[in-house]
Amino acid sequence: HFGGLKMSRENITMRKLIEVLRLKSLGLTNRAIGKSLNISAGTVSNYINAFLKTHITYENALMLEESELIS
Repeated sequence: HFGGLKMSRENITMRKLIEVLRLKSLGLTNRAIGKSLNISAGTVSNYINAFLKTHITYENALMLEESELIS
């Protein structure tokens, strides 16, 4: 779970989640991010959408502990 939302069945580490957000902030497409991280573009989209619903900024997410992000 991430922010109380169910995620894709594909496993992703918090490190990958932060990397997804970093790459998105640089303007990469979901397809390019997925290819870079060896996950599907759909998974990238799911994680970005779930993250956006939390109203947490990328900068604030970097400061959170993993347990705070997934609770």
